Amino acid sequence: MRKIILLLVFLLLFSGCSMQVKKVNYTSYIDTVYQVLEERMNLHNVSLEGYYYYLPAGSMLVEKKDTNSIIRYQDLTFYLYVDIVSYYHRAKSSFTLDRTSYYESKIQFDDNEGYLKIRKVGKVYLVEYMYHYAKIESFVSEEKLNEAIYQMSVILSNVRYNDKILESLVGDNSLNYHDEFFDILAPKNPDSAGNVLDYDQTYEGYEGEVKDEDSIEIKVEER
Repeated sequence: MRKIILLLVFLLLFSGCSMQVKKVNYTSYIDTVYQVLEERMNLHNVSLEGYYYYLPAGSMLVEKKDTNSIIRYQDLTFYLYVDIVSYYHRAKSSFTLDRTSYYESKIQFDDNEGYLKIRKVGKVYLVEYMYHYAKIESFVSEEKLNEAIYQMSVILSNVRYNDKILESLVGDNSLNYHDEFFDILAPKNPDSAGNVLDYDQTYEGYEGEVKDEDSIEIKVEER
């Protein structure tokens, strides 16, 4: 009987964790962003040196290395970049939006800031979504823009940093990411050739290891 009760308690706790990620009403792109941010979720199931984040259900971690991750969601590929150096120094964002894109909006929530920029490239849209020293980029079809922005919001809103680890990595200059510094968090110039993403590249034939979502441990931190 005691084992049954403990099992029920575990199931309730696990269900409670899962319910923290809620679907939102798609009214506008920026409304989707703020609806997710206002949930103030605090989940993580992917850990790298100095930071961690949450991979939503239905997503797969294709590759992770240092401050970069490749994430697959359905037929979309998300490229996640985390600037731990700027976070460590609490650098102020200096980006500006050119107001020439399909959609642009700055993001300001609590003490964190960022932007959402959508630019049409051929028949698809390049989404650049930066928040709290992390950025996701992806090529997305028009009909999937809302869903993609929702998934990106869940990931970026749960990026957290480990100050103790970053003190040893960045504070003592034992890790140097910036021999040739390039601000990947800044919005792309419409005339650029694509400094991070290459439109002609696809990862349908990727043969590397795909992280099984079921094997990822979900951790929930108390607020």
